[in-house]
Amino acid sequence: MTLAALKLREDFKRLLDTGTKAIFKTFVLFYAPNDINVARAGFIAAKKSFPTSVMRNRAKRRLKEALRLESTSVAQNFDIVIIARRPCLEKKFQELLDEVSLALKQVRQ
Repeated sequence: MTLAALKLREDFKRLLDTGTKAIFKTFVLFYAPNDINVARAGFIAAKKSFPTSVMRNRAKRRLKEALRLESTSVAQNFDIVIIARRPCLEKKFQELLDEVSLALKQVRQ
């Protein structure tokens, strides 16, 4: 299953204000059901955690790829926002993938 991009500020704000929050070592996950029957994902890498644009983009790329590889386990009617934390650049990709998999299992429950 492919994931659509979560782009609108209102959607990000809705998820951050009312979505369910799950905290992990490498990221913070917000999720909530949507009405459009399509899974959407958005990524945030704060300048405070990642001072350079290279670091911010790398963090988002790693999280996007991990989510893409685990996208078969995403429920179709959910919006997801992932806020990157500093350790996501330091962990091996397989560890990041395992953590994303664990997070998606929590979303399905």
